[in-house]
Amino acid sequence: MCRVPPRVRVPRVLAGRSRPDGRAGGRRPTRQRSRATDAGASSAPHGAPSGIESQAQRATGITGTVDLADADTTLTGTAANDTSGWSVATGDVDGDGRTDLLVGAVKADEGGENAGAAYLFYGPVEAASVDLSAADVTFVGEAAGDAAGYAVAVGHVDDDERAEVVVGAPGNDAAAGDAGAAYVVDVTDEMDGEVSLGDAGTALLGEAAGDKAGRSLAAPENASDRGGVLVGAPFHDEGRGAAYLVRTASDEARSLADARAAFRGEDADDLAGSAVAFAGDVDDDGAPDAVVGAPGWRNDTGAAYLLSSVREAEGSVDLGDAAARLEGVEEGDRAGRSVSAAGDFDDDGLDDVAVGAPGNGAAGQNAGAAYVVTGASDLTGSSSLSDAAVTLTGEAAGDRAGFSLAAAGTGDVTCDGVDDLLVGAPGNDSTAADAGAAYLVAGGEASSRSTSLDDARATFRGEAKDDRAGFAVAAGGDLDDDGDEDVVVTAPFHDAHPDVGATYVVRGDCPAKTETPEKTERPEKTETPETPETETPEKTERPEKTETPETPETPETPETETPETETPDRRAAISFILLCTEDEGAPPVEGAGSGDCPEGEPFVRWEWTGSAFEPEGGDQGTSVTATEFKESGEPVAARWTSNDFNVTGVVVGAGGVTCTGSGDPGPLPDSGFLETCSGAAGGSGTSALSDAVPVRIAQGLAVVLLLFGAIAAAGPAIVARRLDD
Repeated sequence: MCRVPPRVRVPRVLAGRSRPDGRAGGRRPTRQRSRATDAGASSAPHGAPSGIESQAQRATGITGTVDLADADTTLTGTAANDTSGWSVATGDVDGDGRTDLLVGAVKADEGGENAGAAYLFYGPVEAASVDLSAADVTFVGEAAGDAAGYAVAVGHVDDDERAEVVVGAPGNDAAAGDAGAAYVVDVTDEMDGEVSLGDAGTALLGEAAGDKAGRSLAAPENASDRGGVLVGAPFHDEGRGAAYLVRTASDEARSLADARAAFRGEDADDLAGSAVAFAGDVDDDGAPDAVVGAPGWRNDTGAAYLLSSVREAEGSVDLGDAAARLEGVEEGDRAGRSVSAAGDFDDDGLDDVAVGAPGNGAAGQNAGAAYVVTGASDLTGSSSLSDAAVTLTGEAAGDRAGFSLAAAGTGDVTCDGVDDLLVGAPGNDSTAADAGAAYLVAGGEASSRSTSLDDARATFRGEAKDDRAGFAVAAGGDLDDDGDEDVVVTAPFHDAHPDVGATYVVRGDCPAKTETPEKTERPEKTETPETPETETPEKTERPEKTETPETPETPETPETETPETETPDRRAAISFILLCTEDEGAPPVEGAGSGDCPEGEPFVRWEWTGSAFEPEGGDQGTSVTATEFKESGEPVAARWTSNDFNVTGVVVGAGGVTCTGSGDPGPLPDSGFLETCSGAAGGSGTSALSDAVPVRIAQGLAVVLLLFGAIAAAGPAIVARRLDD
């Protein structure tokens, strides 16, 4: 049996303690509000990276390239593998007029192994370095495997003036295995320290096994838009998915089957509810709307649905009847992986929406894109996102831009009175492979309908390899209480200790006295020429960006194209995995590769979603974890386990072909490793099913290779390994 290595506890950051990168950490916050406050903290960003003129930053807010190693505040997880920063949200929870911060850590173990947790910090948050163990309140999952903190939200769920905390726990088994749950918590002054979500809030339980309710959440930001909470359950009903609207939370657990409205996906595998957001009044009918993402729609083309006057909806609603369907451009785009309100991005008086498509290939394979669809009274029916008002494409292949999105405050981040947008690209390689990045795009600034994120107002670069900065982003509000709006970017795989995770706060810095008159006179269109006068220098400076050393840096690309990196780059990424069995009672699986099992029949399908393998429907007691990636962040090898069914073989889909490998003939639990199909290298090649299959079975130190001459050039590279240690 495999032994799980002991978890490494991360030391709290004390006064004078060195950070892993050698920089001095801030003093450990006191237990008084806020624990994330240094008495001597400055409101000005510290350690501004070279190339950003302080005068320009004072004039236009955050600009240029910002190294997240120099963020004003860095909050790190409490233990290895916590993956803190998996989700993040801000809002005024305690009603004191200050912005508070909520950070999810999906694998935190305070409530049991992978029970998950969400950490609440009351504002102001000012300290340079903070350990999540210093949170004012820590909400921990009820049981092992709950994955609490997978999604978090702060908003007005009930009819009162204080915002509620909402925490998703898609692994919760209270209703059924992996049915999931979402907890609505009305935070009180008595809450302090560690609190179980089972004791703190109302549980909204998934309808059925495998639904994974709580994978996405949304709550209205403004008290005037009180509309309850949206809970996504993307694996409901054979992966059709659903999003539930609950108007108020009672004191007792309730099933999402009793929600006021359930918005259900059109077809199997649509994964509707993967992302949800309240979006303001997009269609100009005087009532708040919402958006639901379905990245699996039409073979992963993906779509986002606009729900007009969402508060008035009741009963079961087919998303095919939504007011508008915003469709991805091509198969594999996975549009709707993220959705967000975009404020009034084009400054025309109507609310806009943003849709992420991290699989879009317009700027390179999986470079990704984010779209801004502007509000209009005639926004109805089906339309392609290729017709969106603004298309923001990733900088390079593998960036996965649009993986996360957030409206960036009310314009104060860029100091121009126009709403801005944050776009996450966790696969960006600018600092190092998969270090990740996030972008601040100034509202109204896109000069053409299609714009590269390379031209964004500001770029936030991850610290190190595999950090995946930009995995989640959020409008920071005024976290440091200095009058300017801030930005929050997370990197859940940050490795101060393995995957401890990090959450970064970058402070805004606007000349308030100069900009205040412009904000109050914003409705007067005659005054807008004043803004271009200050922005014109920036636009003239943008061409210089292409002339800076960034362009000459392209010679670094050949370095990554050395023989060492070319080989993995040519391998086709794994798109799906089927596990096969001859056991009775196994559920049938249909679709691509379902007839290719070497022995038995498939009983579970795992699909690559852009960040992890996820099962279609229930996981049937199995797991699949990617173990090796291409430079683009796509998997080429994985480990599988099965606790309930004996696995007689595996089927791998990669680059448009399938290939097979052996299972684990021993007693349960079964486990093994597999690799991509070598016959599909470079995304081309013919099916390897007609060829013999090389299988390597390792038991202890013995390795047996079964080779057949017919596969010397095109045989599949599937490796199955029995784990006995």
